[in-house]
Amino acid sequence: TLRSREGMRNIWVVLGLGLASAFSPSTPPPLSIARTGSASSSAPGILGSPASFVGRPRPVLVEGPAGMLQIRGGRRHTANSLATVGTRMQLSGSLVQVKEQVESALKSSTVSPADLEELNAILTITTRSLDRRLKRQGLSDGPEAAERLVSTLRDQYVQEEQLLSEEQWAGIAGSIQIAAAASFDAEVAVQEVHGDMATSIEKLQGVDKRDMDEAMAALTCLSKSTARKISGGKLGFKSKQEVTAKLSADLYDQLVVQEGVIPEAAWSTAFGTVPSQSPPAPGGLQSVESEEQIMLELKRLFPQKDESALTTAASKSMKGGGLGHAIFHILTDEEGAAGPTGEMEMDEEMTDAVFWGVVKAVNRAEQEEKPLSTDVPNMLHRVFEADMRHLLGRQKLTTNLTCMQPALKGADCKASLTYVFDDAAHKDLPLMEGRRCEDGDCCDVCSRNIFPTFASEAEISLKTFPELAALTFNDLENVASATILQFVRLVERVRRMIAHEYGLPLWSILPLQAYSRKYVAGTTQKGGGGGEGSHVILHTDEATHSGYHYSSVMYLSTQGKDFEGGNFVFNDPAPKKGDPGYSEEKEDVSHLTLEEQMRRNGRKLTPFHPTRGSAVIFSSGWENMHEVEKITKGTRYAVPSFFTTCPVPEAHYDLMAVGKPKTIEDIAEDWLHLLLAHRNETPMESFGRVKELMMKWHHICTPLDQHLAPEFRG
Repeated sequence: TLRSREGMRNIWVVLGLGLASAFSPSTPPPLSIARTGSASSSAPGILGSPASFVGRPRPVLVEGPAGMLQIRGGRRHTANSLATVGTRMQLSGSLVQVKEQVESALKSSTVSPADLEELNAILTITTRSLDRRLKRQGLSDGPEAAERLVSTLRDQYVQEEQLLSEEQWAGIAGSIQIAAAASFDAEVAVQEVHGDMATSIEKLQGVDKRDMDEAMAALTCLSKSTARKISGGKLGFKSKQEVTAKLSADLYDQLVVQEGVIPEAAWSTAFGTVPSQSPPAPGGLQSVESEEQIMLELKRLFPQKDESALTTAASKSMKGGGLGHAIFHILTDEEGAAGPTGEMEMDEEMTDAVFWGVVKAVNRAEQEEKPLSTDVPNMLHRVFEADMRHLLGRQKLTTNLTCMQPALKGADCKASLTYVFDDAAHKDLPLMEGRRCEDGDCCDVCSRNIFPTFASEAEISLKTFPELAALTFNDLENVASATILQFVRLVERVRRMIAHEYGLPLWSILPLQAYSRKYVAGTTQKGGGGGEGSHVILHTDEATHSGYHYSSVMYLSTQGKDFEGGNFVFNDPAPKKGDPGYSEEKEDVSHLTLEEQMRRNGRKLTPFHPTRGSAVIFSSGWENMHEVEKITKGTRYAVPSFFTTCPVPEAHYDLMAVGKPKTIEDIAEDWLHLLLAHRNETPMESFGRVKELMMKWHHICTPLDQHLAPEFRG
């Protein structure tokens, strides 16, 4: 059905059902959209993460006409929907006790039913937010957390929302009893943490036995030292979480930072994250914090600018995203109403400073439980445009190709059953010239492009962005905002380069999938997708999914340093006599295995040796058959992404709880709702948000004046 024209019109409704990572591991996806064994059959969808509790309902999926899923719901959360969400919160300890006591006290109070509903909604939001923050910081949910919740609720109820008077709150607060902290056995806590971390060490991939033994010995030594310091009063720990944070940080510093025994990527995969939950800015302009430092940097960056304007920008920046925010405001003021298309351009140093300004502004909004400032999307749009300009100045190696597509159609396809059921016969499919681009609008020129430096070392650092090693948009609850934003930044860079390379309007290109992919020596999975595997069989992306029109792979590790083997290989028909590149000399393959000789027979293999920060971008048709050779040692990390030119039917936006953004405030809310809410979701909730993000990608990544095709603007 998906390969028919009617099926492609509905792809935006049903695609998410085939995204394996949007469902629990024990539940297979109800719809398969890929050939058996094909490279991306189990890949997670690009769009997946929790929606915001601030100003947006999560979408509700209901059965529509002809069994199609529709998204229903209002623009704003109702108190009932928030309270319902609260029933799924997995809270513990003192926060639960306080929440239940406040709910009981509110129910017995004299507030109106409408106010009671709103008060309970605020209670749900505030409790969950505090619980999430404590967990991400490795802190305990004890009496101090309970007192913090009570204080925050008072501010929300009395000062900000003014739903209760001081007297009413005093009556409620007087009924709250906070349990005393349970006794803490330091020795038992250290033993439990030691056991947990030893289990994580055993999960390290690509680390030899000698280094594993050294890691275990270091853990034992640090555990004993920590226990002695706690019992001696040198460490005032009162919870297992504090012990975990301390041991994790010390072990990471010794094994990864100082001795380099464990690679960053291996640590991140085994332990889930690096000890610091707030990714450190990698130095330079990003590390500038105080207003005085910001002022000095602004004078250096804008020597011709009036000092009073610099002072105003520096002052404003302290309430938002620091130096990056100040740079953005100065550039915007210079350009006036022209917006970010004026003559002043950001260099790479300033671009990164603005990006980290966005991160700070997002983190501040989350801490204060406030909506995102409209400066956030405006700054991101500026960063995306600058990134593209910088990329155009870097080296690019392009090979132009003749577009190819299957020559067999209709009844003739019966002759190609071997190809359908045997992936090894993929190269034998009869082809003809031309671009299939089913239901899309592709360029009629095909190519493959190699970027030796698509991203800088700082942009893909697994120390700064630890979750990059295993990221899917389907589950962002525990992923730092900096990593989410950086991942979107890199995918958007690919999208813009595709538009530039193939002369396509940016609005006509949308991502269908993007995720982190791990290849591990010794594993047996041969397909693609988000799971582990040692290699990827020969395939064509557009054969895997008819909506894949352009593809990219970006690399987070280096061959020869982080792993052995694992070449990305373009597999083409060998040139025939008279063709360019033909040679009478035959390659000596006598030393190769019979299987390898058969693989090379009649083929021309063009390997690419991955390095950190490099990328390949290519048309997804049969002119670019490719494979990944088996990893023989270590771990190889990559970020594949796939893009379509299939248009989204306008009617599908009408089925959303909130349609296309019409104001910059709407764009800011979409960023929060679709990517930055850090909320737990059911598989169906994730599917709904994934689908919405996919359809709205262009709308959130560009200014309002670029949302429509030229003929519809104005």
